[in-house]
Amino acid sequence: MNIIKTVFRNIKVYKTSSVFNFIGLITAFTVFVLIMLYVYTEYRFDTYHQDYQDIYRLELMTPGKSKSSVYMSGLTKDVIQEQLPEVVATTLYMPWGKWGEILLEWEQDGEKKSSYEDYAISDKHLTEVFTFDFLHATTGTPLAEPNSVMVSDAFALKLWGTTEVMGKTLRTPPMAGSEQNEYRVTAVFRTPPRNSYSTNRLSSLSPQPAGSRHPTNRGESSIFRSLSGSPPEPIAHCCRQA
Repeated sequence: MNIIKTVFRNIKVYKTSSVFNFIGLITAFTVFVLIMLYVYTEYRFDTYHQDYQDIYRLELMTPGKSKSSVYMSGLTKDVIQEQLPEVVATTLYMPWGKWGEILLEWEQDGEKKSSYEDYAISDKHLTEVFTFDFLHATTGTPLAEPNSVMVSDAFALKLWGTTEVMGKTLRTPPMAGSEQNEYRVTAVFRTPPRNSYSTNRLSSLSPQPAGSRHPTNRGESSIFRSLSGSPPEPIAHCCRQA
């Protein structure tokens, strides 16, 4: 009790220094909490995916350059899967919307609407590598058909005010020389966490038919999933050789 009385007495006597001490203590504690939250968020990045520890993205390091690139031939992932028995699934996925949004057009209650939105492109194997919690889906492979699209529940609510949007269409400007710009919603999934490689709104426009100049046929970011428990070092070595 005497210690508490002494503390309050010192605070009254040394008001200015006490205020600065309190400000310093609060600031230090706040910064500590923010750093811990950031580390926690980064440490759990994309951990909601099943077998997340076995998912890899291929990157190309050019001699003489300090940064790697994810741009490579669309056949790269197929070669990797053929040569590595540890690889069980591959996909192409590129969240272009994180760098530049795309103009989307749709209809709601007979009224035409449009806005710039986040998006990503992928091939039909996306759901074989990444985990999605589907509310609605036509099949287990929603992007199997050309010109199909998966959307999050938050995105569906934003555009149509409901998650019952199966079969609705989205239109985009022609992409990479393609004249077809209408996409049909084939799946609705729960919005992934913010600390995710997956886009939080519009996901994955499916590729155009083979032979077109659509980005997913040129090849973008190649991602694969290996057998559970496979050590990464042999896989990395084989990828370099391939």
